[in-house]
Amino acid sequence: RLRADYLEQALAKQGVRSLNYSSPNKSALLCYDLASFAKEKFVGPLMLKSPHKEKPLQVGMPKVPGKSILRLSPHIHNTEAELQDAAEILVSALK
Repeated sequence: RLRADYLEQALAKQGVRSLNYSSPNKSALLCYDLASFAKEKFVGPLMLKSPHKEKPLQVGMPKVPGKSILRLSPHIHNTEAELQDAAEILVSALK
């Protein structure tokens, strides 16, 4: 949960707000409105191009009726540097 909080806060500082609600029992999955992101930045259904990284960022895009959702699920093995890279890639996709 700490990694999800770190990523959510890093994105919030850049003006990217999650669809998650605040709760002591909230999930480590983060969801964002896909309409906020530039479609041309997506390499495939689950890959987001990075302007300055070799590897694209893998994201989830679950089907939710009436909404396009981008889902992030940071894991225990993700480092703080990887989460910061993810935040930078996502912020660049908004431009």
